[in-house]
Amino acid sequence: AKSIESSTDTQYEQENDTKEGNAIDVAKNRLSKIGNNYQIIRSDFSNLRIKLNELGVEKVDGILFDIGVSSYQLDEASRGFSYMQDAPLDMRFDMQANFSAYDVVNTYKEDDLVRIFSEYGEERFSKRIAKKIVEVRAKKKIETTRELAELIVNATPKIKSNILPA
Repeated sequence: AKSIESSTDTQYEQENDTKEGNAIDVAKNRLSKIGNNYQIIRSDFSNLRIKLNELGVEKVDGILFDIGVSSYQLDEASRGFSYMQDAPLDMRFDMQANFSAYDVVNTYKEDDLVRIFSEYGEERFSKRIAKKIVEVRAKKKIETTRELAELIVNATPKIKSNILPA
């Protein structure tokens, strides 16, 4: 069986964009300053065992995971995470993934949307929002962050606050 040299680190990287450029290229550039005894694996960290098995690696001495999210990813309008600027409804961390928020919003059943908003977003108005999404998309696909944000505002009760419900 193959093993990575004792001084080799394996970095796990899924995301490919940062403010400095492609995250993998940035990582390679930074790591090259301290040596070339590393291997970058582009995958979700939950696939670690599978990916190491595919490489025939039985043992490593160190692994560097990039499991954070950068503010750049969230702030970059084209990524579709922000409702502050109008952009395509995307919200993918991995830009090579085929599935986006557009797909979820425009194809998921109402019950599935309620579950997602309740479980992952802890949204107390999940039923209202899901119902409104289904109503709106029956007439026209929801394509932008602004459309979704306005839909959420219209689906939730008006509360005196400086915080946008979206």
